[in-house]
Amino acid sequence: METVLGKQLCKENISLLASTADKTNSLQLRQACIDFLRNLFNKKEGFPDEELDKFDAKFLKDLFCQALNN
Repeated sequence: METVLGKQLCKENISLLASTADKTNSLQLRQACIDFLRNLFNKKEGFPDEELDKFDAKFLKDLFCQALNN
């Protein structure tokens, strides 16, 4: 199920699926969400600032750390 959801990621559902991954301890889906956002940022595609408020602080910290270390 995590793999299927990970393939459905888009800007419109990323915050919901990231939150769901954290609540259900779905590590594979959580990583897919982080990878999706990293790829989005690397492509310099726009992402609404207000959407960032929907992410958990730990998720954003992990995203930032992975982006810096890879």
